Amino acid sequence: MAPNHGNDTPTLSSFADPDTTAESDTTTGDDTPTVDDETVDADPPSFVAPADRPRAETVELGVELLAAAAEESLPLPEAVDRIETVTREPTLVREVLDTAETRGVIERDGASVRSRVGGRTIELDRRILRRDGAYDCRRCGQSLSTGHFLRFETGEVGPFGSSCIRKVTGRA
Repeated sequence: MAPNHGNDTPTLSSFADPDTTAESDTTTGDDTPTVDDETVDADPPSFVAPADRPRAETVELGVELLAAAAEESLPLPEAVDRIETVTREPTLVREVLDTAETRGVIERDGASVRSRVGGRTIELDRRILRRDGAYDCRRCGQSLSTGHFLRFETGEVGPFGSSCIRKVTGRA
C-alpha cells in the first residue's frame, strides 16, 4: 500500500500496487476518460444489466446516482427520471428515494428533491467512461456507437449517449 502522508482518510492511490504501471483508463481530447481496447480485454467492465442486478445493488446505485447530481435542487420527476436509468420498477424507485432520504443524501420537499451532498462535480468527471461498441442508450433507447458509463463503487450505470449522460448528471 502506498503511503497516505498523514491523511486519515485513505484515497484510491493508497491502495495502488506500486509494481503496476498500467492504468485502467486514458483521457481523450475532450477530457472524458475512456477505456482502451487492451484494458477492456484485460479487465472487463463491471456493468451488469439492470434485470440481473441484485435488489440491494440496484438501490445502492440509485442512491449513488442521486448523490452525484450536479444540481443542488431538482424537480421530483427529474430525480425519478435519473433513478429510472438504474431501474424502472416503481417499488425500487421509491426505495431508492426513501434510502437516499434516510441516509441524508437528499431532502424531499413536496415536488422537489434537494441534494444534501454538494461539490462533487470534479469527482463526477472522473467517473464518466466512454467505450466504443454497439449500445442502446439506457435513458432514451437510441442506438450508439460510443457508450458513456457512470462508474460508482457499487458498479456502473449506462450506457448513455452524449446528450443523455449530460441530462443524467445534471449538466444539460
